[in-house]
Amino acid sequence: MVKTIKISQARPRQTQMNDAVTVLKNSGIIAHATETVYGLATVWDDWPAIQRLSKLKQRGLGQPYSMLVSSIAEIIELIGWESAQLHHLLENIFPGPITILLPRKRLLRPTFWNQFTELGFRLPRHAVSTGLEKSVGKPLITTSANIKNMPPPRSVREISSAITQHIDCILDSGECQIQIPSTIIKVNFTEQNFLIIREGAFKESALVGILKKLSLKKL
Repeated sequence: MVKTIKISQARPRQTQMNDAVTVLKNSGIIAHATETVYGLATVWDDWPAIQRLSKLKQRGLGQPYSMLVSSIAEIIELIGWESAQLHHLLENIFPGPITILLPRKRLLRPTFWNQFTELGFRLPRHAVSTGLEKSVGKPLITTSANIKNMPPPRSVREISSAITQHIDCILDSGECQIQIPSTIIKVNFTEQNFLIIREGAFKESALVGILKKLSLKKL
């Protein structure tokens, strides 16, 4: 039976997270809340864990994952480029319930990531999520804790047994705050435009206002 650890959503203690951190550092998969829905996490550069997660999610290895980070600096490091415009955008949308797709301009290991021209990033306003990432010391893959075509869970009790029987640990911090998946946007600084791929928890009116101030046009 998968180990479930009760944890405070607002003020998680390190002792509450230590077992989950150990699991992640040893190629494990955990389930935890974000501010939107419950997600699955594993370390971004752990190839055996990526393969295992893809099998669990019933996804091919040609499908990308988003990365959960705890700082803008980590995003810059992973994509391999930066600009004042990019910094301004990231500082205005993060932390928040949004996923941003940005062009990748460097090679990464494992090479799994190099098949994707863009990388997706989440930096949630959620102490459990960012606390995990900081404790591991590396970005984490983040993906909703559901099988393909099933609704994302808003609490631990909504996570299917098809998931729980194949993961190593659950951090139970109660129901998610927003309970709507993150908004997903794709930004092209070369063409100076953006595309809202999925409407979600980040209000479109606020998002469009931020992007238009940066002279980015909506597609």
